[in-house]
Amino acid sequence: MGLECKKNNFFNLIRNPVYCGKILIPKYKDEETHMVKGLHEAIISETLFYDVQDIIDGKKKVSKGKIHSPDLLPLRGFIRCSRCNRILCGSASKGRNGYYYYYHCSSACGCRFKAEIVNETFEAQLRQFTISPDYAELFKAVIVDTYKSTNQTKDDYSRLVKVIDDENNRVRKARELLLAGDIDGGDFKIIKSESEKKIERLEAKLAEVIQNQNAFVDIEPLVNSAIERLTRLDLIYYQSCNPPLNRTGVYRTN
Repeated sequence: MGLECKKNNFFNLIRNPVYCGKILIPKYKDEETHMVKGLHEAIISETLFYDVQDIIDGKKKVSKGKIHSPDLLPLRGFIRCSRCNRILCGSASKGRNGYYYYYHCSSACGCRFKAEIVNETFEAQLRQFTISPDYAELFKAVIVDTYKSTNQTKDDYSRLVKVIDDENNRVRKARELLLAGDIDGGDFKIIKSESEKKIERLEAKLAEVIQNQNAFVDIEPLVNSAIERLTRLDLIYYQSCNPPLNRTGVYRTN
């Protein structure tokens, strides 16, 4: 949209809690750095903000898929090497009668497969997961019934409340040890700061669970759409790998 932003500035932006409705209060005298709820409206949830921080800090791994692959190498970036477990690359080799495509490993293990055979094998495997239209209604009934009978939200609520209580008890015990002279003020501040940060994140997740608990979702339209796609799973994959030509003879992509 025209925003010019360097890499360092971008990381500073996504570290800023203002987007999740919080304001960072810097350290002042004996008071440690902490966040407070702002008066402005958040544009992302606190849970999403903390998930991003965990990813940046290396506490949470994110799987990376391919960005783009030629039509003859649609699985490039999604297959792991059977020898060294690396992600396979894909490229073409020029032969006497044209180009030949292969999936291959970038390491010295020498793993290499013909793309045509791999693609055909994957498509055959994909057809096994394609739902027959005759069973579509049965699948839908089972999914909707399971969703309605699941009480996972209540379990999440109880678990989060327990963890928050445990952290509050940890601070309470640390305060008792401080008063008894068993730990000094520095140790108490560390324990209190760690627990408060955990509690802040847990309370954000708890608020999200409560919101989800109060919001009843009619999943039948979603299930209908998903089941309809699963009955055409192999066809959808084939069409995505073989986009139709437009009038100029150029492949059209969505």
